[in-house]
Amino acid sequence: MSNYQNYTVVKLLVRLEVMGFDPSLYLRLIANMSQDAKNAYFPNILFMHVIKLGKILRDRTLLNIAPLRKLIELNLNFGNTTRATEIWKLCYKYDSQFAYQNIGLFKRLFLECDKQRKTSLLNEYFPRDLYRHDDLFDLILAFYGQNPQDPQKLSVFEKLAGTISPPISRSLLSSMLQSFLAQGRMKEVELLTKAIIKSQGGLTSSDTDAIVKQLLSKSDFTKAVSLLFQTHISVSKKGLVRIVQYILDKESEGSVPVIDPNNALLEQLQKYVPESDTAIPSAETHNLQQVSLKYNSVLNYAVSELAKLKNDPTRGNFTVIAGRYLTEKYGSGVGRKLFMNRTRQRALGFTFDFAKFGLPKAFVPILKIDETNQATLLQSILQQAQREKDATSIKWCIAELQKSGFLLEDILKDHFESI
Repeated sequence: MSNYQNYTVVKLLVRLEVMGFDPSLYLRLIANMSQDAKNAYFPNILFMHVIKLGKILRDRTLLNIAPLRKLIELNLNFGNTTRATEIWKLCYKYDSQFAYQNIGLFKRLFLECDKQRKTSLLNEYFPRDLYRHDDLFDLILAFYGQNPQDPQKLSVFEKLAGTISPPISRSLLSSMLQSFLAQGRMKEVELLTKAIIKSQGGLTSSDTDAIVKQLLSKSDFTKAVSLLFQTHISVSKKGLVRIVQYILDKESEGSVPVIDPNNALLEQLQKYVPESDTAIPSAETHNLQQVSLKYNSVLNYAVSELAKLKNDPTRGNFTVIAGRYLTEKYGSGVGRKLFMNRTRQRALGFTFDFAKFGLPKAFVPILKIDETNQATLLQSILQQAQREKDATSIKWCIAELQKSGFLLEDILKDHFESI
């Protein structure tokens, strides 16, 4: 169905509020609207309307049919974890069997939610007897295990870990490794790393990222970069994005991390430094640290490696990090320009000038904004616009999020509820 058809159907139903319709009709309409949809806006409006009318939740058997699963998936496709989570909660509240029949969907929802929503889902909207399900156990174990600062979560981790018995799956080894790294249990980390390296496939990109995260938490920048330098891009990609984020975060704090001058790696990295050109920003506009990022050997090495990736979600994560850095450092207006450049002006031949902001030109080909990350990027711009009290950027962000399928009530709940 086209947006025009969706709009017409929703308007008619909202105006008429036909109480005599079979509830399954509404679900079929939601399913039709969700097919090949460019966003979840109209299906969300229709779903919330019929929920308010009490048409679906009166009959619990209707909760298990495909349209509601499809609507959750559709919202996740466009980064709307708020609405996806709310639909899951409604379904689970009225029939807990919904969770048992949609384990794969819960796994995806859980992976894409922030920590606060993960905790809420596990505590209130998911059966504890499913924690041990083969498709979920490693995921849930890692969540509880990587929160060592929370005694309650750590206690749950210990209880879950105590139920593990051979044979141990490869994915479970990774979950345990990531948990022990977060907890600083290095003896266990060493044993697990050896076991993983001996296993078929070796370390995954998530394993490597967890190791890099632990090294950076101890400010061991040189060791983290050395590890990635010796690793194939398929395994190092997540760690490289973390390195980029670390450099940008530290630069924002006023101190760019550097490689140990006595380490041989320093010389090897020099080949990644671009030659000087006239595009260097003047000292009047940008300070020396900002200028240095353009010629930072580690940053240029990281982006040259990431450029090898084609259709990989890591590029989307990189784009969010770069966009957040520019937005928070230079203002929401710059974030808007980056977003519009990559989604609209790019087709007209305009290129976002990273050199103007002291960053490598090599950032440009890696950037990727699509339905998987545009909501996250827009929310970062919106948060900065709120800090700046920039009404123009706030209105623009809200409009763009609505184009992506977000309901106004979801935007207000996420970003304005505490104001």
